[in-house]
Amino acid sequence: MKRDGIALTEDELVARTDSNYFAVWPLYSSLGDGGGETRQRGALTITDSCTPMANFNNIFVTRPLRDPVPELRDAIALFDERRRPFVVRIRDGLDPAAERACGELGLVDGGITPGMALADMGKPGTRVDGLDVRTARDRETFQAHFEMIVAAFGVPRQFAEMLLTERFLHMPDVELYVGYLDGKLVASSALFVTGRTAGIYNVATLPEVRGRGIGEAMTWHCVRRGAAMGCVAATLQASDMGRPIYERMGFRLVSPYCTYQRP
Repeated sequence: MKRDGIALTEDELVARTDSNYFAVWPLYSSLGDGGGETRQRGALTITDSCTPMANFNNIFVTRPLRDPVPELRDAIALFDERRRPFVVRIRDGLDPAAERACGELGLVDGGITPGMALADMGKPGTRVDGLDVRTARDRETFQAHFEMIVAAFGVPRQFAEMLLTERFLHMPDVELYVGYLDGKLVASSALFVTGRTAGIYNVATLPEVRGRGIGEAMTWHCVRRGAAMGCVAATLQASDMGRPIYERMGFRLVSPYCTYQRP
């Protein structure tokens, strides 16, 4: 597994997947308009989006905890006091004691979020005839990306407006994309670069055009752009629908994230 003469071990792919994941989610709090915040407490990264959407309110266990029960209890209390749902995310096998502590604290297993990585950034990837992929650089193209997130992911508009703002356009290592098919807005994707790792997010396709390879093409666009920016690996978190597509592209499961939440 080489890119630009760099051989990536399995541990390095895991580390790149983790670091990108832990770095990107806090941006929705810091760049949003909802007054969100990120707190670092030892091995815990806590992101509060100030919305009632659990997936945007996270407690990331980034390395093994010294004393899992009290450390997690204090982090959970922050969300309980604010009456907001949350998700604890721990890479499978990273800290079994922290996983057990989640159960002791009354949380239930919320399933696995597959963290996947691609080491071969030189693949040409696929394209779709008639698909015009544009980088969001102004208010009009940003709004198009925003509308895709609302339509494809079902994020309530009032909360999307709190999380996804035009401040993302001014981040040097962030690119937002929109895809037009025959002039109609149909897809989106986003690239978040951290430490020569291309993090791929916001991959969405409207239901009426799914099954035509558009989501895959939008993902390949992120890979190519990441390679052009010097990235040596690409990572993403897969949905059940997207995982078979990503596996076909060459992405592999390297960081399965266990999730825990209130019953």
